[in-house]
Amino acid sequence: MAVDLLAARGTEPVTFRDVAVSFSQDEWLHLDPA
Repeated sequence: MAVDLLAARGTEPVTFRDVAVSFSQDEWLHLDPA
């Protein structure tokens, strides 16, 4: 399934914004430092 999604995506350039994950202040507090 994931391979199908990657194949459908094509060869378009990927930017940092495309793959970045944004956390709220509250979510940062729940992250494990390890």
